[in-house]
Amino acid sequence: MRQAFLARFFPHSKIVQLRNQIIRFTQKDGKSLYDAWERFNEMLRRYPHHGLEKWLIIHTFYNGLLSTTKMNVDAAACGALMNKTYTRAYALIEDMTQNYYQWTSERAITVFAPPPSKKEAGMYKISTLNHLSAKVDTLFQKN
Repeated sequence: MRQAFLARFFPHSKIVQLRNQIIRFTQKDGKSLYDAWERFNEMLRRYPHHGLEKWLIIHTFYNGLLSTTKMNVDAAACGALMNKTYTRAYALIEDMTQNYYQWTSERAITVFAPPPSKKEAGMYKISTLNHLSAKVDTLFQKN
């Protein structure tokens, strides 16, 4: 039954395409470690029978990170992340991304996200998290 389902909804061409998307993963400019991890995991969820070994998943993610993010991850790992076991490397990335998600300070954004691209004249760029935090603060002040 499983083979029939996979053959119908995941033909060989689609399997190759999805696996290549995972293997060619790269962190996008201006996106944080948290954003990159979420996007990478979404790729894995879309294709749960990708057949990639656990160690290869971590290597693929790490190799797709921007160099500044890699340096931060290696610093948090107290050395090279790739010298860690799969379990330790995965746990470290999970911890770092959860910490980033919970932090609201500007320092967290600076540490885990590459610098933002050029600003347009007369416009300020704020993160979604800071915008949401300001909205929540405004709501509580009204009550």
